[in-house]
Amino acid sequence: MRRLHERPIDFAYDYRMRCDCGAAVRVTAETYFREQTVNARVPCNSCGDEVHFGPAVTLVRDELDPALDDEQMTRFAWYHTSTWSDWPSVHHRERTEPGVRHIATMLGIDPDLAAENASSKAIHVGTYEAAVENMLRRMSDQADGDSAFHLYRVAIQIDPGRINPGYRDENGDDAAQLSIARLDDDGLDAVRYVNVHESPGSLSLALRPQCLTGVQRISIPIPELAVPLTPSITLALQHLENSHRRLAGELEQVTPVDARERRGLELQALTTPESTKPAWLEVDAQMNEIWKEVDELLIPALLQSVQPVVGEAFVSAMHDSRRAVDRSPVAFADRFAATASLLTRAPEVIEQTSRRRTSCVRDAIGVDSDRIR
Repeated sequence: MRRLHERPIDFAYDYRMRCDCGAAVRVTAETYFREQTVNARVPCNSCGDEVHFGPAVTLVRDELDPALDDEQMTRFAWYHTSTWSDWPSVHHRERTEPGVRHIATMLGIDPDLAAENASSKAIHVGTYEAAVENMLRRMSDQADGDSAFHLYRVAIQIDPGRINPGYRDENGDDAAQLSIARLDDDGLDAVRYVNVHESPGSLSLALRPQCLTGVQRISIPIPELAVPLTPSITLALQHLENSHRRLAGELEQVTPVDARERRGLELQALTTPESTKPAWLEVDAQMNEIWKEVDELLIPALLQSVQPVVGEAFVSAMHDSRRAVDRSPVAFADRFAATASLLTRAPEVIEQTSRRRTSCVRDAIGVDSDRIR
């Protein structure tokens, strides 16, 4: 792969929001985190009104982002995360079509049309931060907590006249679900858009697969980049491991085996007097306290440089990964530390990725390149 430039990576970013008066309003990460589920409003310094902040009014964070320059943008590395080890894949349609057809049938949609639409979408790349945050979202929202992920470092080539001027707003413009047919209609090979969901305010690209000239892949997390834990934290984790193992043994003896039945009993117990609640609920509560203690050990030690909104997304994603480590506090801590390095040791992650073998996408996709995703 040709030498690619890297943009500064920052997981401590703030936000820019659009006021109705047209002014841009800065919202700190701390304010966003504190107010997002309460008031979600900040004053506008220009007109004095309040801005109801969130994805719908997110502005590009850097108006001088070099990715806005059609010439410069092809000199940078772009990123993507996927559970597929062969992204972008010529096998996309055969892998996804059964699920798409099933869902379409349930919703009363033409399954043939749904399959065709799903297989003809543009592919997406973005900043390193957006790629990592996309993985966190999938872990939490798409049942990928225990999935194996891969980070892709991508080289692109786009003729300046074949990309939209400026950028589109993902909220209202056709960007996130952009199809190859729409690119054909617009006479474009790629669309630049402001990402309002992952690393909000960063710029991402929806593009034809042929625009990818090289791809490097690394499996994540990367255990050798995990930040070592202090001896005191390691000792505390071992004590929690012993307590967890003991409680798990007790729970196995008294808890209904069927998870659905257990969940039903948990809901029923919410309205049950304390004196009549089953004993296993107390054991379950003690195990939850252990996991809270694990978080209290790991979060301040490993996420100090990460802004709170991203930190919360990371912790939520890691909670959904517990089943991948057999719910062991020590194994979970190892996975937490290795995954946190994606946020806190990004230069080392990129350096390792940049040394991986490059696959030439154009050679791999052959003549049926519009089908690769």
